[in-house]
Amino acid sequence: ADNVSFAGTLKLLSRYKDEDSEPVWSIMAAIISDARRFVEQAPSLEKAIKDLIRKLIAKQSKRLGWSEKPGENPQDVKLRALIVGFGAYAEQPEIIAHAKKLFADYQKDEQAVPAEIRGVVFGVAVRQNVPGAFEYLISLEEKTVNVDIKQDVMGALCLTKLEKQINKLLGRIKDSQKVRQHDIDRWLVYLMRSRYAQTLAWQWLKDNWAWIEETFEGDKSYDNFPRYAASAFNTRKLLEEYRDFFEPLKSQPSLGRNIAMGIEELENRISWLERDLPAVIKFFKALAF
Repeated sequence: ADNVSFAGTLKLLSRYKDEDSEPVWSIMAAIISDARRFVEQAPSLEKAIKDLIRKLIAKQSKRLGWSEKPGENPQDVKLRALIVGFGAYAEQPEIIAHAKKLFADYQKDEQAVPAEIRGVVFGVAVRQNVPGAFEYLISLEEKTVNVDIKQDVMGALCLTKLEKQINKLLGRIKDSQKVRQHDIDRWLVYLMRSRYAQTLAWQWLKDNWAWIEETFEGDKSYDNFPRYAASAFNTRKLLEEYRDFFEPLKSQPSLGRNIAMGIEELENRISWLERDLPAVIKFFKALAF
């Protein structure tokens, strides 16, 4: 592929602002997710990506609104959650304002927020630092027995931009009274995929590796940790840190294959990001609807 391949994909994506098919939007979502990886290479791109998202979702956001309609196509129910989620990430003002209102409603009546958009509403409350939201959601995560709510809360809490809150989440991981063992890897991967929490979460994993080995010895999920870390990183600096930390562990039969795969995945992804970055920057500078 030439060095404008992904920029060409973005150019095609920008023409889909009238699209109303959920399956097509799922493909568009994957492209947007890949575009967001470039932010770690060039942080200034984030504003341009958010601008693109706001323009792409405008028509469907207006069409779908927030509430399911009688007899609505099931694909539209799924699409609504996708559109609202993108609007929240892109900080579309009306979506942020309404999500905050729904979060306040949820605290009075859990039925006030449809399950499909609950995670988005929680995420807005955390990302926008709504007073008391972080503490409320931690309490909810600890007491709920509803697995879906627990996962929505976990995903939302890991969106925090505040170092104090990130450290609080990391500080809970080794407390079996607060975090179940089978949720530990989920907490870590969510935090490592956040560019606000990534550095602290990666350092925590390295500092606590002996504890991870002891805790997950014989557990089939133990070998997933190198794979999860590799999935989160997008810079050559982190590739080298990954290599420095994990290569000495390749002699462990349970880890060797996934470490080798992680290094290969990172090398391929980062080479792609570095190759396409100039064309992607050029695309966003020239973008006009």
